[in-house]
Amino acid sequence: MKIIVQQIELLETLGVVGKAISNNPPLPILNGVLLKTENGKVFVYGTDLYFGIKSELKADIENEGELVLPAKELRQIVNNLNPSSVVIEKKDENTVQITAQKNNFTIQVQKAKDFPSFPNKPDKNAFLSTKTLELITQLTCFNASTDQTKPVLTGVLFNQTREACEVITTDGFRLSKLIVEPILDDVGKLILPAKSILEIYRTVAKEKTAGAVMFSSVEQKQLVFSVNQHDFYIRLIDGEFPPYEKIIPQDFKALIQLDLQEFKEKLKGALVFSESGQSFFKIETELNKLQLKSSSQSLGSYSCELENAKPPTSGVQIAFNTQYVLDFLKAVENFGVKETQIEIKVMDSIKPAIFVCPDIQNYTHVVMPFRINQ
Repeated sequence: MKIIVQQIELLETLGVVGKAISNNPPLPILNGVLLKTENGKVFVYGTDLYFGIKSELKADIENEGELVLPAKELRQIVNNLNPSSVVIEKKDENTVQITAQKNNFTIQVQKAKDFPSFPNKPDKNAFLSTKTLELITQLTCFNASTDQTKPVLTGVLFNQTREACEVITTDGFRLSKLIVEPILDDVGKLILPAKSILEIYRTVAKEKTAGAVMFSSVEQKQLVFSVNQHDFYIRLIDGEFPPYEKIIPQDFKALIQLDLQEFKEKLKGALVFSESGQSFFKIETELNKLQLKSSSQSLGSYSCELENAKPPTSGVQIAFNTQYVLDFLKAVENFGVKETQIEIKVMDSIKPAIFVCPDIQNYTHVVMPFRINQ
């Protein structure tokens, strides 16, 4: 195999495909990227067995073939080159030579036959717009779990009905629910890795496209998203998603109204007092005023009055993980809402509370409270 590519295009392609490569892959071959000629074109593959990316690479083909190069080292080499032509040539079964700007690199390679094969695209397709992808990534993906021992919680649940699609994420301590236009043709539930949704949106945004074409096959338990020359292969997550309908409160006794910017700035003070890397704050009413408090036995305490807040008519005392609430406020801001109110709907100090931004329709965020001493 011998191909000639441009440094800039190779670097951009490796940047996209590299998102599918795990830092700790289950097989050594998954540390690499597969370069393969197919029907007069060159494609680059990367996968962690659950999430795979296939990207077309513009290249001049002198000899067809396939080879697997170590992804990290290849990107380092290409990143250190100035824009120019790069020649990638397989010398024998074990070595590849990369030549550019009078620089020669010889790299040991693995056998291409050991690289996992990618399935064919399913026939059934739909379209997922950039706007919908933005809503999902900005407002839900941030609280999906990163704990791989609980794969269901690392996913995004798409609950498709005939009228709409509910998009839900949770890490067991907080939950986001977003209602969007129908995405799939069939009614049902699918769980996709949050990591894959994020990468698809980043690519769509960078490519400035209208969205991604989605090919689905529930029987094969896979989805394929196509964004220009990039195909994202996603294996659906098996398992039962938590019964989120039972987690979201249906009623509340106290409504707290807060100014987003003031609330965010005051919460930064609470972050100073952390125990074991976690910070908690307490909201309570005192003399018809709304107080925010935080303390640490080893560090000290912090309290302030939320001047622009509207206290509830009934007394409130409830505590939350500070970072969880800041993540929600950041998500609202990233969506483009900055000067607005935030509402917190509270039943009591030990039941989940609902966080709402009135400027964002069809979006609910739930946070489990932290138990406090009364």
